[in-house]
Amino acid sequence: RLEDLRSNQYQVEYRRGLLLCETTLKQLGLDTRLSDVATREQGLKKLLAGRTDLYCEIDVYVQQELQSAEFKGVATVRKVVSLGKFVPTFPYLNRKHVDLAPRLAAVLKEMKGEGLMEAYRLQVERDLGWQ
Repeated sequence: RLEDLRSNQYQVEYRRGLLLCETTLKQLGLDTRLSDVATREQGLKKLLAGRTDLYCEIDVYVQQELQSAEFKGVATVRKVVSLGKFVPTFPYLNRKHVDLAPRLAAVLKEMKGEGLMEAYRLQVERDLGWQ
């Protein structure tokens, strides 16, 4: 549990700019045990080298990084807690396609309501071998 971080001496890190990680971890009052890194690669390298104990990052990015040549075969990185179910992701249209916006919004809402977004996400994770 996140609350347990208050009562131990773990060094905790997050990637700079990830406000969900930053605000959640700072609220725990970790002060001197909390730091940030510039890149996912740096965060994972420090975690693997034992220079940090916990690294906060968006799950899909960690999974992607672990599939790269540099980290291929690393089996010691484990997800321990989730800060949230999903990272909000939004489609953006060029203004020349503004007429598509209402139709796109309706289709995405319908897909979400039918559970297709979650089904597609799970399928991609299976296809990539993340599950």
